[in-house]
Amino acid sequence: MPKPMSFADQIEFLREIPPFDRLTAAELERVAGAMDIQYFQQDAVVAEADSPAERLLLVIKGLVREEAEGEAIDAIGPRETAGAEALFTGRHERRLVAAEELIAYLLPREVFLDVCRGNRGFEAYYFEDIAAKLENLEERRRGAELASFLMARIDEAYLHEPLFVDGGYSIHETAVAMHAHGSTAALVREGDALGIASVTGIHRAAVIERADLDGPVRDIAHFDLVSLPRDRSLFDAMLTMMKRGVSRIVVTDPAAGDGIHGVLEQRSLMSFFATHSHLVVTEIRRAETVDDLARASQRMIAMVRSLQAKGIKTRHIQGLVTELDGRLFQRLFELVAPPELVANACLVVMGSEGRCEQVLKTDQDNALILRDGHTHPDLDTVAERFSEGLGRLGYPPCRGGYMVSNRRWRQPLADYKTAIFDWIHHPDHQSLMDLSVIADARAVAGDATLLGELRAYLLRWLNDSPALLSNLARPVLAFDTPLGIFADFKLDKDEHPDELDIKKGGLFPLVHGVRSLALEARIEATSTLERIERLRETGLLDTRTARDLGDALDFMSGLRLAHMLEDIDAGRTPDNYVDPHRLGHLERDLLKDSLRVVNRFKRLVAHHFRLHAVT
Repeated sequence: MPKPMSFADQIEFLREIPPFDRLTAAELERVAGAMDIQYFQQDAVVAEADSPAERLLLVIKGLVREEAEGEAIDAIGPRETAGAEALFTGRHERRLVAAEELIAYLLPREVFLDVCRGNRGFEAYYFEDIAAKLENLEERRRGAELASFLMARIDEAYLHEPLFVDGGYSIHETAVAMHAHGSTAALVREGDALGIASVTGIHRAAVIERADLDGPVRDIAHFDLVSLPRDRSLFDAMLTMMKRGVSRIVVTDPAAGDGIHGVLEQRSLMSFFATHSHLVVTEIRRAETVDDLARASQRMIAMVRSLQAKGIKTRHIQGLVTELDGRLFQRLFELVAPPELVANACLVVMGSEGRCEQVLKTDQDNALILRDGHTHPDLDTVAERFSEGLGRLGYPPCRGGYMVSNRRWRQPLADYKTAIFDWIHHPDHQSLMDLSVIADARAVAGDATLLGELRAYLLRWLNDSPALLSNLARPVLAFDTPLGIFADFKLDKDEHPDELDIKKGGLFPLVHGVRSLALEARIEATSTLERIERLRETGLLDTRTARDLGDALDFMSGLRLAHMLEDIDAGRTPDNYVDPHRLGHLERDLLKDSLRVVNRFKRLVAHHFRLHAVT
């Protein structure tokens, strides 16, 4: 039996346990002073179902099992509370049993409810779902830094006051006005249209193009303005600049004159970010050799580490890495492939890259779709050089052979269609795997319409093959969820003792189950989060399930990323195993919640596709 705690030790013990960590010093003293300690033998009944609820249990040692209709449905371990919901209603709906020898603090109901009335944060904890718990964890991690980073609004950055000039102004007059205004750009009015002229554009016109500086500024202005509302985040602004290849954004506000609030310049934006993402983009764009690209690629790990340390949501990091990776692959393909091949082919990425869920460099997963009738004598050499180039950028070869250097994955569009037809009508383990991989394909270079035509063909034939969809979904049940019946973790006993595989046990069944439902619904999106949202819109997933799946995916992906970064820092090869005992209490709680979401979703997918009837 543990050594009794002093009153001061008891308060410190409570201070570290959610939701007691939300209490004030006075509230902690009151709670600690009202608690008693009690011992229960194994299998002792702590509370009967439908009995009056009189006390909150805080487990010190042992395990409490919750039972409903004779079945164990949950378990509460050390530093967790049991019976809170019953205290609000006054009666226990479930039976509480000591699953093993149990030592627990007992807090009287009247004290518990009184503290809840005085501390809404404490009370709210017991009504939080996984989304709220995840937000609670993220708030702890990011603190004030996140407020000035991801959540900062555009109008919190330095915005240049808009300078308007008429399109008939001369280039010289515009330059003088910009100098007087202290601006690097001017907004050009031309009738109902609004364009922009920059210092860079004027310099190019004067020095390189030898333009007549007395000519109208409309001739050098760009009228395809990129704009965002002032209440959007700086992170959105950064992604928009990267995608559109611009260095400034017009910030809009309906209440402002002309609806323009100001101009956000790249250098103002970058002062908020220490990730060097724009430097990576610039290096990729200017790269003339594979070595140039390798330098840009190496910066990305430091960028990811910086974002992760700031508490940025994994989905946002994935969005940024997806954009940068796409540019990296596109530039590499342009360096190794002649222009005529680029114009008559579509380079696609698959796997986590195709789903926009890549963060750190894993195996290559790519393919090349050739326009029917197009051949190139150097195709084999180009394919080899591309795969070798990816290796130099830090992407190891795919053990399954899903690479353009494998002839199976560089074929004309018609041959891919023939292969898909065969996979669907003569399915085996390999063909089902191939279908899953190609279903996640995303174009990164060349003619994207080739992939669009192939995807339409795939979805059309899959929709006509319900039995195949069931077989395709079956791997959802291939791996056990690493969560026991008493809510303890099922840990590896062999190669990775005391750890669990977060990818096999948590991420894979979620991702594959969502993919299977999306394919059946002919949803073209490849991102798991986008697929979840489309499935919610079609009614195949209810709002609560869709939200829980997205939050569970976010948390488990973030946990995996943190572990992989630790491996890299320690000089180890990153893997998917995490040790739950090294997690904080709230993180362990979230991992259990996430795995429960996965279990519920596996049952939903199994019922939907009648997997238990599939042989």
